[in-house]
Amino acid sequence: METEHASANPAESALYRQSALVRNDFLVSHMMTMVRDGLIVLNEQGQILEANAAFLQMFGIGDKHSFIGQCPGEAIKCINAIGNPGCCDGANEQCSTCGVAHAVLCGLNRESGNEMKCVVTVAGQDCTYDLCLKVRSYPVAVQGQDLLFLFMQDITDREWRTALEQVFFHDINNIISGLLATSFVVERRLADEHQAVAKPLKLLLTRLYREIKLQKLLSNANRIDYKPDLQTLELSTVIDEIAHFFASNPVAVGKILKLPDDVAGLTLKSDLTILYRVLVNMLKNAFEATEEAGEVRLSFEDDGCGKIFTVWSERYVPEEVSQRLFKRHFSTKNGTGRGFGTYSMKLLAERFLKGKIGFSSSPETGTLFTLNIPADLE
Repeated sequence: METEHASANPAESALYRQSALVRNDFLVSHMMTMVRDGLIVLNEQGQILEANAAFLQMFGIGDKHSFIGQCPGEAIKCINAIGNPGCCDGANEQCSTCGVAHAVLCGLNRESGNEMKCVVTVAGQDCTYDLCLKVRSYPVAVQGQDLLFLFMQDITDREWRTALEQVFFHDINNIISGLLATSFVVERRLADEHQAVAKPLKLLLTRLYREIKLQKLLSNANRIDYKPDLQTLELSTVIDEIAHFFASNPVAVGKILKLPDDVAGLTLKSDLTILYRVLVNMLKNAFEATEEAGEVRLSFEDDGCGKIFTVWSERYVPEEVSQRLFKRHFSTKNGTGRGFGTYSMKLLAERFLKGKIGFSSSPETGTLFTLNIPADLE
């Protein structure tokens, strides 16, 4: 794909006149202003005619007209485009797998809405560095000309965080698995007088292992391929773990937790990690709304169709809060990074346990959170 750069006298250049015509078009000028991602406009030869401010900032381009007539690779200083005018046609080996080149070629063939990911090495002032871009192309007609809108979004930081997150979860899971296995061995070998230390340690490591597993799931909550680890659980074991958790949790200090005492022999089928997180979040919300010396109650009922957990607290939740209670990012507390507790509670219960989270509150009866898990969960 041969390109002809703007001449030394841009006023006499047909390419520059084409660029000015496009730049003064109502649609293009508004797109340049409104779009927050990088946006460039290409002609039928794949040459840049116009670019928005986000594109210039993304690649540190000072002279807005210096790139007119260049292909995208040249403008962003891709190392494979240096000394290779007319790049981004996928003709050479390096460009054959380039997402920018594929998006450009598909767009020039009038294929709409092509989205590609492109990893490109860019030449900086003193060194080269890698960028990861999400690129989309849309063919348009402007002033009787067939043009191409090419959108670029820098996702380098997001991809880097995702990669680091995967490595972290892999490594920390291996460490915790080793510690957990060791705790089982230690518990079996210690004398009875040391069991008071060994058992809580094993319980804490088990809880930490489950929390890491769950956090990995929550970090990518849009995935639908997660299969819950369904097991037949002794309800008394679940209740004992909850009692142990809140016995030393600051949110429950000075407050009373009433647990069901008639659960011996009762079982339910569920994913222990997810069930535990949902119940803990229900109870933490209740404790946070409870005054010192106040009471929080957890009850359980099997109505034949489902297993129902209920958490009660006395304080009334105003309607303006309750209407947004399960919205992501909504929180009654100040500060960033909040508004995930009740949202994750509903997400986990309904998506992975196929259950239902219920909520009601009134000044007369207090506040109820309910979790209803189907009896035939498979």
